[in-house]
Amino acid sequence: MKNAKAAGIYAKTLLKASMDENNSAKVYDDMTLIADVFNQTPGLRRFLENPVLNSEKKSEVLLFSFASKVSPLTEKFFTLLAKRDRLSILESAAEQFIILEESRRNVLKAQVTSASALTAEQLARIEAMLRKLEPGKTFQIQHSIDPNLLGGFSVSMGDTIIDTSLRRKLNNLRRKLAA
Repeated sequence: MKNAKAAGIYAKTLLKASMDENNSAKVYDDMTLIADVFNQTPGLRRFLENPVLNSEKKSEVLLFSFASKVSPLTEKFFTLLAKRDRLSILESAAEQFIILEESRRNVLKAQVTSASALTAEQLARIEAMLRKLEPGKTFQIQHSIDPNLLGGFSVSMGDTIIDTSLRRKLNNLRRKLAA
């Protein structure tokens, strides 16, 4: 929890600095890249958390690995975290920066799960429905398939779940009949 709080403070500071430099879109892309690298490379987390390696070495590896892929502000962020021996919170800081920037842009992530593949038109209709529920928001829709739904779809956005699946309807019917 302590690291999450520190990561949040660093993420807010980075967001403010990126806005001051009118560079928040590029830094957002950088933090998305960093989060993706952490997801694809589990060894990176262990490397940054390794107490045997000094922060300077860790910073050098990061700067070399991300050279010409991230903005100068992100490189300064790496250096700041290294100087303060906080590179172990980079992943969490990147994730929190993404959340803060998406909130600032009024972007909501929606996970749409259906029993079979949806067409672009069907996804567009779902997005239109979501815009009516959350006016003024922009949606990033990710689609996945779960044959266990049997039919229909479910949408998950943060704390909200909209479930129109046949599986849920059958379960509700089963409960009513059992009562």
